Amino acid sequence: MMIFSFSFLNRWGHLFLYSTLFFLFFVQIATTHDPDFGWHLLIGQEIVSTHAMPQPEHVLYPIQGVVWIDHEWFSNALLFLAYSSGPYGDMFLYIFFALCGTGTLILIEYIATRWFIDTTKQQHPSTFLILFFLQFFTATILLPFSGIRLQMLSWIFFLLLIFLVLFFLEKRKLRILWVIPFLLLLWANMHGSFFLGLLGYLASALTIALFLLTSPQEKIHLFLVGVFASLA
Repeated sequence: MMIFSFSFLNRWGHLFLYSTLFFLFFVQIATTHDPDFGWHLLIGQEIVSTHAMPQPEHVLYPIQGVVWIDHEWFSNALLFLAYSSGPYGDMFLYIFFALCGTGTLILIEYIATRWFIDTTKQQHPSTFLILFFLQFFTATILLPFSGIRLQMLSWIFFLLLIFLVLFFLEKRKLRILWVIPFLLLLWANMHGSFFLGLLGYLASALTIALFLLTSPQEKIHLFLVGVFASLA
């Protein structure tokens, strides 16, 4: 007779797992400072005060006068507003980015268990233990890249893109696809890695259209979503 039921192990095991991972991300972020953090704050302050994006570089001495596009303008503005919101602005950022790291791992598990792990095996304690150790292994890879760093947002965006594509394949509802251009539009204004999401969508759309879909209407929508996503 099992001392602990699977539901008990699943519920409290996940609470322990993600509480521990949140703590690890929080400590890493609170004790590691991105050398670009001050630059992001300064650019964010300028955007908020002038209501315009800076173009000629006037902060970094080696490239002063160079015209550039701030592809992270929205993130920089939000970063400044959060940091300057009060005496606990830095603590808010520590918690937010720790939640980004933890949320990344939660999304990975959700996607894996929903679409890639047989539901008959999900109720076995060994499956939970395997996921438990895999999540810790993934965390050890992500932790060195953690901090108050905008690239952590790209982890969430990329996984949301994967979720939307898989959700569309499961439900075959076209309106799901049309969330993707808005996701990429937000992503394009928050971090420069958005082009990886765009390439990922275009590659998956091509694969889906060639090998998984038979409906011309669905193929047209895949193409149109790709066009609008590219414009984002």
